[in-house]
Amino acid sequence: MPSKQGSNRNLEAEEALQAVVVADSFNNRFQPLTQELPRCLLPLVNVPLIEYTLEFLAVGGIQEIYVLTCAYGDKIKQYLKTSKWNKSGIKITTVDTPGLRSMGDALREVDRKGLVKSDFVLISGDVVSNMNLEKAITVHKTRRSTDKNAIMTMVVKSASDHHRTRARGEEALFVIDAKTHECVHYETSEVYPKKTRTELELEWFQKHPDLQVRNDFIDCQVDICSLDVPALFQENFDYQHIRTDFVRGVLESDVLTSTIHCYVLEDDQYASRVRSTHTYDSVSKDIITRWTYPMVPDNNISDDTLYYMSRRHVYLENPVFLARSSVLTSRVILGSSTSVDSDTTISESTIGRDCKIGAGVTIDGSYIWESCEVKSKCKLQECILGKNVVIHENTVISIGCILGSGVQVGPNIVLPPFSKLSTRRYSEDSTGVDTKNSEKYADTAELAPVYDRKVVGAKGRGYLWPSIPFENDLEDLDSRNYLFTEIGRSAEYAGAIQSLNDTDEEGDDEEDDDDDSQGNAGSDDEFSWKEEAGKTLRQVLVPGHTVEDVATELNTTKFAHNVTFNDIRASLVPFVIGQIDLSNHSASAKEVMQSWGAKLLSKYAKSEDDQLDCLQVLHDICADQAESPYKKVFPTMLRLFYENDIADEDAIMKWYGSTARATGALAQVRELAAPLIKFLQEADEESEEESGEEDDESD
Repeated sequence: MPSKQGSNRNLEAEEALQAVVVADSFNNRFQPLTQELPRCLLPLVNVPLIEYTLEFLAVGGIQEIYVLTCAYGDKIKQYLKTSKWNKSGIKITTVDTPGLRSMGDALREVDRKGLVKSDFVLISGDVVSNMNLEKAITVHKTRRSTDKNAIMTMVVKSASDHHRTRARGEEALFVIDAKTHECVHYETSEVYPKKTRTELELEWFQKHPDLQVRNDFIDCQVDICSLDVPALFQENFDYQHIRTDFVRGVLESDVLTSTIHCYVLEDDQYASRVRSTHTYDSVSKDIITRWTYPMVPDNNISDDTLYYMSRRHVYLENPVFLARSSVLTSRVILGSSTSVDSDTTISESTIGRDCKIGAGVTIDGSYIWESCEVKSKCKLQECILGKNVVIHENTVISIGCILGSGVQVGPNIVLPPFSKLSTRRYSEDSTGVDTKNSEKYADTAELAPVYDRKVVGAKGRGYLWPSIPFENDLEDLDSRNYLFTEIGRSAEYAGAIQSLNDTDEEGDDEEDDDDDSQGNAGSDDEFSWKEEAGKTLRQVLVPGHTVEDVATELNTTKFAHNVTFNDIRASLVPFVIGQIDLSNHSASAKEVMQSWGAKLLSKYAKSEDDQLDCLQVLHDICADQAESPYKKVFPTMLRLFYENDIADEDAIMKWYGSTARATGALAQVRELAAPLIKFLQEADEESEEESGEEDDESD
């Protein structure tokens, strides 16, 4: 008979709240930033990502944490060993699992090793949350006490359609019981291919009289699991993904009686996974603006930081060196020993330690990691710079660019939007997951002796990578959805792109149903054209490329893809608008139009029909969302269209008349044209009066 002491120890072990942290991403969305570090150790608001996850678990009462590592396991283990967690009183065990390829593999490993003894929290190492985890666990366990079939609880949060932390392109639809929150049905609802309907089974209503169809949920990627979950993964070796394989497999099974529930967060609670560079940007903004309180910079969750907050959400870590004429507008973080020279403006950006920012620099919506240098008269917009990056004088790093560690660019270079640079040449071997294959590649890749000076400049150091490398985490997902995962593809930017495709995709539903394969082929051709057009248009931003060169290549591409001039305008107008600095939209719009925009647009706005098409595309983009920042650009661009002969008076008046019955956001944006319409009408009346006076005199 076992001793009472032994029984007590077993009881304590069973009752200890446990968590499994999977410290691998199984995708490549942060490449080339993850050539040297796993995603969970990348800095988020100057603190390693995994710190937020561990802090969340600790506050939630978790007593034992298993950190499953794949590649870079030694770096993760060393970090945890030297951090505050080594003496926190929480038992943290790193489990080296080099063969992992998916979350399914991770759970099979959990089952094989017998790591957990009771219900546990499953989470990735890149989650930020201030939710009441203890309450969610209590709800889960209470349900389990009366229903052993309730094997998992998914944490979700209701949010508006345009909430910035939505994983656009990877969203989902949940059908749940309104009272019990049991999930009856789950399906992805990504942007491509566009879904116009979903089928609800009659038997669902028979079992659940009060059902809700929810497409407003943000999946927080926090799951509370019973021991049945890893066991089911062990039994089903084809399960790779939690949602698309496991959840759907359980819900659609005719054999299993297991159920899965949702736990809906309260409005004042926050949870989000940093699953892409887009959500990296979104979550950073949420931390800086204190939506994640108490996980905010000046609470210094890492024992290695000491920030204090000043007005307008500006956080500084002494010592910092600011020139008197430098300006930190709002939502700015500066790490210690960072200096900012004269006449430099920084807004909505995070800058790490030991950085040097030169004179006359503009930085907006960007993330600059430690030990970087940005020399004088540079402009950075919504980009990410890895460690030890140098931007030489008079260089522009455009929206969406990602520069890996050690890259140098410039001087006098304009890096096109969404460029990716690494000090290592691109190779198929380098396109694996953020950690696993990149570690192998970093060990074996040979440094090339010559850099492409046209791309990186005379003093540059780096190689251009494909803007959207191959993704392998969800093979069945349309690759176009990954456009929405990149930094810079904000809701309004993505919406502008999507709006141009909606009319083509909506089409005739019956035709789509009759011939899906034909429709998919058309979508692939359309995407190929848009990608090619985007690459061609970006050349206009590169020194040495003239508007004539770009127009010639654009026309060649048009014939190669068998598209129309309407298709060119549908890509050209949003591209022009996308180059406008929204923080100073009026001056920026004039600069864009004067330098190249008007000249390029005029080549495709010769007839009245052409001009009407340009106006309609402009209207659609600026009205795609009622609160879109592009809305304020509309009156400026409309006047510039008129002044630069992109749209003459007759075309503008005809467009204005044809949209008289517009509703919603389209009507709101149309109203912004009223001042110009009034000006044109008054000018026309004056012209008629003068003409009448001349006629009288002649009589």
